[in-house]
Amino acid sequence: MRKKLLLLMMLLWSWESSYADFLGPFLPKEVAPVLIKLRASRADTTRVRLLIQLGDLYFYRAGRSAVDLDSAQYYTSAAHKLAASLDFEKGMAEVYFQQGAILPMKNQREHGQRATEAAAKLFSKQKNYRMLGETYYRLAGYFGLQDSEIQHRIKYTNLSLEAFRAAKLTLKEGAVLQALGDLYQSRGDNGPALSSLKQALQAYQSINYKQLMGVYDLLGTVYTSLGAPEEGIKYGMLALRSAKAAGDTSLQLATIYNRIGITHYTLRNYRKAIENYENAVRIAEKYEDFETIHMVAANLSNPYVKLKKYAAAVRLLKRVEGKYPVKELKNKYWLDRSYIHLYREQKQYERATKYIIELLTIVDEGISPEQTELIYNLLIEFYIVKGDYALAAKYVNLRKKLKLENIRVSYRSHLWQAKLDSINHQYFSALTEFQKYSVLRDSFFNESKSRQINQLEIIYETEKKEENIQALRKESVLQQKMLSQASLVQNITYVSISLLLIIVGLLIYGYLLVRKNNKTLAASQQEISNKNISLGRLVSEKQWLMKEIHHRVKNNLHMIVGLLESQSEFLKGDEAKMALAESEHRIQSMSMIHQKLYQTENLTSIEISPYIHELVQYLKDCFRSEKPVEFNLEIDQVDMNISHAIPLGLILNEAIINSLKYAFPDARSGKIDIVLKQTSLGHFLLTISDNGVGLGSDFNINQVNSFGLTLILGLSQDVGGEVNIINDGGTAIQIAFEYTPEQMHTEQYAEM
Repeated sequence: MRKKLLLLMMLLWSWESSYADFLGPFLPKEVAPVLIKLRASRADTTRVRLLIQLGDLYFYRAGRSAVDLDSAQYYTSAAHKLAASLDFEKGMAEVYFQQGAILPMKNQREHGQRATEAAAKLFSKQKNYRMLGETYYRLAGYFGLQDSEIQHRIKYTNLSLEAFRAAKLTLKEGAVLQALGDLYQSRGDNGPALSSLKQALQAYQSINYKQLMGVYDLLGTVYTSLGAPEEGIKYGMLALRSAKAAGDTSLQLATIYNRIGITHYTLRNYRKAIENYENAVRIAEKYEDFETIHMVAANLSNPYVKLKKYAAAVRLLKRVEGKYPVKELKNKYWLDRSYIHLYREQKQYERATKYIIELLTIVDEGISPEQTELIYNLLIEFYIVKGDYALAAKYVNLRKKLKLENIRVSYRSHLWQAKLDSINHQYFSALTEFQKYSVLRDSFFNESKSRQINQLEIIYETEKKEENIQALRKESVLQQKMLSQASLVQNITYVSISLLLIIVGLLIYGYLLVRKNNKTLAASQQEISNKNISLGRLVSEKQWLMKEIHHRVKNNLHMIVGLLESQSEFLKGDEAKMALAESEHRIQSMSMIHQKLYQTENLTSIEISPYIHELVQYLKDCFRSEKPVEFNLEIDQVDMNISHAIPLGLILNEAIINSLKYAFPDARSGKIDIVLKQTSLGHFLLTISDNGVGLGSDFNINQVNSFGLTLILGLSQDVGGEVNIINDGGTAIQIAFEYTPEQMHTEQYAEM
């Protein structure tokens, strides 16, 4: 009974979450983008789908609240209204499906069922087999596990299976077969259960699905129920191995360990039972699932009692009762039964009184007849062992009033009545009751033996069918290979003939095309030759024009220099004269670049080394002093275009002039080093350094008030460079920049 209740609990949980792989869980932030689309949409089918999407975002939201459920219903209702007005059948099917999930949560179960049935009709009409399978599976969830409803649940689960098979969704097919096997097993139909679970296993294995622990666990349970506990343990261990391989540490492991423990207990292998029950308790405690903890702990106490480890059983039950207290009295059912059994075995009858009262209160509050019968059995055995035959008789009579249609229940009633009549010296009545007991017991054991034989036949037939299926599969694969080979040979023949015909056609076509192209080519060649001559002239003219432009730019710059020199003669202030002189030097540095350009064949770039040497010589001639300054130049040979050469020339101009003017006061001698090196591919470092007096201890590059340094910083940005000024034993200006041939080609192309 414990095993069955735990199984049903897990089944109900799996049914609630069956659609979890289809949608969600969603986060609140996912709503806003859909709302924006909704506001921008028109009243058409797109808006219907957006409304349905919003309904899903709220219904399948992580940690869904009552407000979220209201929002889901609002958007679903809006989608329903719009889809109906548009006669949008696909949208209506999705709306009905959505309502089938939402309405039961709003205490409108019947409306939800009708909506789900309407969705099934529309999906069937549309031949949308995937959604039809989901809909039938949801419809099955509207029916319980009671005898009056389980048949409907099985019916719709089978319809779901057919739909998923039509959709060729093997994973879904396996999941529904597993659920179907669980349903059959829960009502005792172990034959169909075994068949469904075997089919589920084959479906999973055909797609190399790894998470097989659930189906293995159920197979173990079914085999144990069929009287093959060894097979039950085998599949239980397979379930554990599968869970570990998949990295599954969920509460499902507790169920697997518990079922293996039950099977070992059935085989009277109590130590193995204890080991598995303890694993189950440990996992249930990890997830703080109080009901599972109580259930498995009750199971664990049984082998302790069988091994007469009463102290261990008491410690276990007390620890669970104290650490994991339950709020509702009915949830104490498991531990109360264990306490009564434990104290009965120790003949400590008074200590069991508290738990007997709790069980009787649970019966009064209303539980199933099957659970009530188990409680009465426990009390009858307890009072017979205690010797309180009046109370034992009371519960025998109460047990008879349950009217359970079960031979085992009836024959045990007659046995207990015979015992009580014999104790009370009512020997004739005792004999009559014993005769009734014997007849029913023989009938029950004959039926059990017959059932066991049938179950063995079921196992045999199932295994035989499985072998036949495997053989048929192998034969089918072999035939498929042979058909594939024959088809391949035939296809190769057809392809070869087709290729041969194509090749012949291409040869003929190629011959005709070559003749035509030869004529066209001759005419084109003449035209190309004429164009090449014209292009050559244009290129020559362009080069001449570019040289002329550079020559004129250079002359204009010289003219500007002359004008500045003339202007300086009319200036009286030294500062103004000095500013004009500096401007002359800057213009002269640019003029030299244009002079270099028109003197070379390459009109877009110059050799930077000769240019820097000439610029330095020019500045030396302009700033002659009594003690000449020594210049040391170390320049790599590299061609640079105008966009880099002009800024670099101006930077050198400013840096050298600053050094010549300020670094060596009182006509002192000094040294200026200029280095331009390629540090790595495409990366250059320009350094202008002197051994003069430096910039002063309070110099800050972020607070520059010198025009020259400001100009250097700005020009460095033009070439994408980084400036570093070192003020230590003189002044060193370092500019790191990038220059690659690709830049040169790009800029040349831009100029053209």
